Formats: sequence, C-alpha cells, structure tokens
Amino acid sequence: MEATDLNALSVNESTGYPLLPDFGPPGGFLKRLQSELRGKYFHSVLSVRDMSGVDLEQAVAFEKAYAESVCVALETRFTDNSIMSCFKILNPRQVPTTAMGIRDWGFKEMDNLCEFFGQSKSSEDGISRPALIEASSIKSEVLKWSMKIFFKKQ
Repeated sequence: MEATDLNALSVNESTGYPLLPDFGPPGGFLKRLQSELRGKYFHSVLSVRDMSGVDLEQAVAFEKAYAESVCVALETRFTDNSIMSCFKILNPRQVPTTAMGIRDWGFKEMDNLCEFFGQSKSSEDGISRPALIEASSIKSEVLKWSMKIFFKKQ
C-alpha cells in the first residue's frame, strides 16, 4: 500500500480546484491542530471525530457563516456614502499633470468632505458633537498642497 502525504497539494482532476486534506497545507493552522489531537483528545477535551468527515464540513460551514455575518455587520455599520472615495484628493499620485486637469480637480470631493466633516452632528443619544474641520481653511490648504504637487510633477 502506498503512503499518502497529507501535506502535499492535491488537485481535483475534474474541477482543477485544490483539495485540502484534513490537516491543510504545511505549516498551516490546521497542521497545529493535528499536533494537538492525541487520540480522541484535543488538549484535555474529549472530541469525537466523524469517520465520514461531516465534522470538518460543519466546521467549514460555521466559518463561512461567521465570515458572512461579519461582512453583513460591517456593511451595515459602514454604509457607502461616497465619503471614502473623496479622500482620493489627498493622494499625490491622483493629482493631474495637465493644466486643464488641475483646473477643476478635487473641488467636488472637497465640498463633499467639508459638508460631511464641517458640520456639527447630534448622535441618537442626544450628544452634540462639534464640526471636525473648518471648511474654508481646509479648502485653501488642500488647494495650496495640490498646486505644490502639480508643479513638482512638471
């Protein structure tokens, strides 16, 4: 009978996808788990392994469900209000290299950022928070900075 290397990369010939054996790739997290299993015990906890591998399928299904719920929670918490994309004006690589490009560059994004961060806000619990920036000074600073970057690129 031929010995099988459980740490070797195996590929399903019909689909072309890699197969992960019970204990995963060399040096992976599941390899450490293998070393912690002693007979039917994981450390001092009695564990029952299913011969058909259903226990591992359930573990993978749990990991997938957990990751999906984390993603849903993050998407709910951080709704896309286009503020993040407005920060591109602070990236020196985004500054245009032509005079026509620099003329209108960043004004819309700067207005959006100033509208979002330049107003005081009240939270649901009634706490009032002051504006984080002074819109006029930020606009002039970003304009000076972008012109400085523009002329360095010339």
